[in-house]
Amino acid sequence: MEPRSTTVHCFGCGGSHPGVIERRGGQIVGSYACDGQRHEAVLSESAELYETITARSHMLRDPGGEPWPPRAVLNLIEITNTCNFRCPVCYARSGPREEPRFASADEVVEKVRQARALGARGVTLTGGEPTQHPDLLDIVRRVSRLGVRVNMPSNGYRLGTEPDLARRLRRAGLYKTSIQLDTFRPEIHRLIRGNAHVEEKRQAMENARSAGLRLGIIATVTHLNVDDAPALVEFALGFAPALQTIAFQLMSRGGRHEIPPGPDVDRERVIERLIRAGYGDPRSFWPLPRFKPWGMRVHPDCGANLYLLTHGRRRCRLDEVVDLDRFFDHLARSDLPASFMTKNLVPLAHALREAAPARIPMLLAHLRGFLSGKGSRGLVVVGIGGFLREDFYDESRVERCPTTIATPQGPVSPCVHFRGPVPSDNRSPW
Repeated sequence: MEPRSTTVHCFGCGGSHPGVIERRGGQIVGSYACDGQRHEAVLSESAELYETITARSHMLRDPGGEPWPPRAVLNLIEITNTCNFRCPVCYARSGPREEPRFASADEVVEKVRQARALGARGVTLTGGEPTQHPDLLDIVRRVSRLGVRVNMPSNGYRLGTEPDLARRLRRAGLYKTSIQLDTFRPEIHRLIRGNAHVEEKRQAMENARSAGLRLGIIATVTHLNVDDAPALVEFALGFAPALQTIAFQLMSRGGRHEIPPGPDVDRERVIERLIRAGYGDPRSFWPLPRFKPWGMRVHPDCGANLYLLTHGRRRCRLDEVVDLDRFFDHLARSDLPASFMTKNLVPLAHALREAAPARIPMLLAHLRGFLSGKGSRGLVVVGIGGFLREDFYDESRVERCPTTIATPQGPVSPCVHFRGPVPSDNRSPW
């Protein structure tokens, strides 16, 4: 690939410097200079796979012009800073606290209203551990009445040990919960999470599905558990069509990082494990689409997705049914204003246009299962992404971040919020 220019925030001097991303042999390397000293970071150990993903990114072919209306896809609202566990890996440095902080329901509602004013259709209540909040049910009830979908990640302990909690949250208006699940091996779970509560997480998934909640799993990937990725996918797919997402989040060296030393794991290493397990080939993993009505033009280095259609124990990839190259090209060339029709019906029309006519009824059945969580067919998005690295803090990624976390200074990218101060013009546009 041709060297790609960017700007890099330097945590040493606090300034921004010109940087370059280039291929060197089998690696992708990012570099920049500060005060005459050259800094380099290996961004990927698999240059060929990295290039396969990056080459299909429409964001890197962004024509520029007038800025798009700002809108975050994921709106995070921290409702508490405390957690019932102190995980050796935690980007938020959370854990049990003598004086925990709990946001009031009024505070949360006000932040949701602000997010809605910027176009948010859903919000995610985070922590700490959200289930530790004593007024969680009231918060969920009040937020859901504002007409947004309420999502909540969780370590799963209370959801797994209190069978009625998921039902109460569903009745209050919770739409989806994503369970933190990194491995099925208790000894590895103890190294990453400081406990061996694996079965409680399995039960949390069962309780949530029984309650009618939509599901996801979130796995923090380290050198200790990267080989567990295929087993996590196989387990999670058993919960489709209630299951919507499987997210592999590369470990951040920000926050708390107290696991045994080992090599960093890049996105391509996770993808290689999935390919070896039979989940497609290098061209089965796609950068996020560029689509103006969604306000989405995410940097390809922020993540890659695998799209799986499920029907009981049978699975196939979405790109086997729909020509995703042409589908994403249609989305990228759209210059339509945001509306219900352009956000929903236009993508559907393009997807059907690029599917074989004989397979359209099957595709519609899978989309119906994805939206409703009912029936036997579903669609699951498997995403692999990660926070920005401190040794190569690529500012072009922050500028296009689709995720915000609410702060007293306004909504900012989580990479900014959890990494420390960066120049004010590198705040997320949302």
